[in-house]
Amino acid sequence: MTWQEMIEAAHLDALGLLDEQERERFDAAFMKLPADLKAQLRAEQDRAVRFEVAETDELEDSQPPASLRDLVLAAIRTASAQSQTVEHKGGRQVRPMRKASAVSPFWRAGALGLVAACLVMGGVFVKLVTQVQGLEEQSRSIAMSDAWRAQFARKTSDIAFDRNTVHKIFTATKEGFSGKAAIFHHKDWDNKAQFQCQGLPVSSKQTYKVVVLDGQGKPEKTLAKVATDGGRDFLEISVDVSQLARLALVMVEADGTEAVVMTIKV
Repeated sequence: MTWQEMIEAAHLDALGLLDEQERERFDAAFMKLPADLKAQLRAEQDRAVRFEVAETDELEDSQPPASLRDLVLAAIRTASAQSQTVEHKGGRQVRPMRKASAVSPFWRAGALGLVAACLVMGGVFVKLVTQVQGLEEQSRSIAMSDAWRAQFARKTSDIAFDRNTVHKIFTATKEGFSGKAAIFHHKDWDNKAQFQCQGLPVSSKQTYKVVVLDGQGKPEKTLAKVATDGGRDFLEISVDVSQLARLALVMVEADGTEAVVMTIKV
């Protein structure tokens, strides 16, 4: 029996309004209660008896009227509905529990949709990053090709495919120097050559120039100044094929000090 049912049965039992089966059910449930709850039910029964005596004191017939049971139950339920708490165990207040609301199916569907959208967008983002990286590589390649064609339109094809193109690589003569340089020459280029360099150190505001060395390995003639920021650079210079073996790269420090840092070894 619930606590509410126990209270109702206690009132009816005190007034003799329980039938045999109801009394047996109430007694069985009552015996299982702890002492403090039993005392609380006994107090309810005493209050019910005092109330009944006061109400029926002037009645000649000692038997309870037939409608008394319904009146008692109605009074108990009304009082229970008006009360916000139920007394329980030594005066503690037990508030009625509220039902937990079920999760809205619309909210659940929205949450699942959001997770699915995040997964899809994550895949799209990774794909876009990959495509952007590919486009950057392609753009750099196109920019380099355009630069070659714009500055050395005729030479580009010769450098790539003509066996008569002379290719010389500069070798560092200064220990620890990390730059790279090369020169391309073809007999049909009217004594023009294409100079290329990459990664020339510029952290201390160094500048560079291409020179021809004399018989003692000293700079004899400056062919071109190299404007670079340390990246990949192209430069067309005028040079005779007979001078290729004597070319060198000179580094000019910020204070004007010059030093040969790369030469062409035969």
